[in-house]
Amino acid sequence: MTEAQATPSPTDAATFWGLVWLIGVALLGLILLLTGLTGRPPERNALTRVDHVGPLSHTMPLVTYTRGKRKGTYRTQKIPLTVPGHGFFEVSPPPTLWIDDIDNMRHGQRVQFLVDPGTRMVFEATSGDRTLLAYADSLANRRRRSTGLIVAGLFCIGVAGLHAFSLRKAV
Repeated sequence: MTEAQATPSPTDAATFWGLVWLIGVALLGLILLLTGLTGRPPERNALTRVDHVGPLSHTMPLVTYTRGKRKGTYRTQKIPLTVPGHGFFEVSPPPTLWIDDIDNMRHGQRVQFLVDPGTRMVFEATSGDRTLLAYADSLANRRRRSTGLIVAGLFCIGVAGLHAFSLRKAV
């Protein structure tokens, strides 16, 4: 074996790291795509109805998030509920949404929640003829987030595909 055959060339290293980058971007794209697809909001009839009689105890923690270089906070509501068939746990509205007048629940006031037990999220809250949190608002919030993840995943997969094409031409 000659010394020229045993020594890797700089193009071999570039191809190796290009392949590692390609696999990483493709995996990231698949993860984002699958997260977006599984994060689609459920249909209204798939949600669990929970009836509660006021007053309603709740906490309002501050949630911190990071999206790229942007950092931010929003306040949410954590409401302990007993969900039929799923037990007792805390639920909250989708990020940045709010259940109005939750602090002003009277003793004996009936509130109906539409809850997704899998995500522990409240999609609608009504009391009598008043809507405290609209299903349409929750649906739009979840769709916007899900669609963003799907688009980012498809973009990463597209970039990986273009990179694979350029790697193939280089070899």
